Amino acid sequence: FQEYGSSSTVLHPEFSICVITYNQIETIRKCLDSILCQKVSFHFEILIGEDFSSDGTRQVCIEYADRYSDRIRLFLRSDRLDGKVQEIVPGRENLLNVINKSRGKYVARCDGDDYWIKDDKLAFQYDFFENNMGCNLMYTNCRIEGKSTNKSKFLSAGSYWFSFFDSIQRKQGPTVTFAFRKKSLDFDLYSSIVRKTVMADWPMEVLLSIDGDGFRSENVTGVYLEHDYGLANTRLKDRESFYSSRLTVFQALLSEWDSNDRRGEVLRALQIRLYILRATYFLGRFSLGTAGTDLFKAIKLLTISINKNRTSIEWIDRFKTQNIIKESIQNLI
Repeated sequence: FQEYGSSSTVLHPEFSICVITYNQIETIRKCLDSILCQKVSFHFEILIGEDFSSDGTRQVCIEYADRYSDRIRLFLRSDRLDGKVQEIVPGRENLLNVINKSRGKYVARCDGDDYWIKDDKLAFQYDFFENNMGCNLMYTNCRIEGKSTNKSKFLSAGSYWFSFFDSIQRKQGPTVTFAFRKKSLDFDLYSSIVRKTVMADWPMEVLLSIDGDGFRSENVTGVYLEHDYGLANTRLKDRESFYSSRLTVFQALLSEWDSNDRRGEVLRALQIRLYILRATYFLGRFSLGTAGTDLFKAIKLLTISINKNRTSIEWIDRFKTQNIIKESIQNLI
């Protein structure tokens, strides 16, 4: 990726907004305008990663970079098919590049087909981070547009805090409203993980929540456009891709930390979740076979886990509903 023109004059931005785009001519203007109209009392930069589009998106990005050279930094891919880097998902290196090049104290995400609908979105998240030093990441609610029949799937009933133990169960919010404290992200570890898995957003949340809290606001500040070619509607609809990707993330984290690591609770939780994922995947695809061993290990770990909360109870109750293991689960608990 080559940076277009001279670097933005904002040398010390408080916030960096990362926008990755490819063939999004119909939406990229709306996305950029929604960021540029933010009302803030601090400096921010917009980093656009343009992934060698063929539909005119690149020309729009150059137009905006020329017009708003004081705020926009544009990175242009020289050739999407140059073969120098094998990407597990198109656009992965684009995302890593803009995050790595960001200079802000905080970083926000907004992909080129999404947009923000509140002009105080950035100010709200900035103030929240400044007043909550233990918070590493946050989301707000968003609205969904497109083909989805579940228009409320990115809406929470209220604001709430979440921890690492919540994040390893599921992603806690929509990427269009995601923001994080940059110094809290182990970028090298994150890069190594997402180059092996189709997932990129959830692994970042997991890493950020290890040493800090997360927050989900009930405010609706963005719009997520759902379409057939999005990652959630293609690769991750395949159960095999979904579970193998999550396994890759957990195995990568476990390989980083040994049993003497200070993150004892984190290790235990990862091991539990790893067993659960292995069991769920194999039960869904094959006959019980050796997967039963993994399943019983998961249940046993849950019952003795230091994380004795509703999560453990929820999973035990879930497994109880499967007749094939009722007798064995009773013996364990």
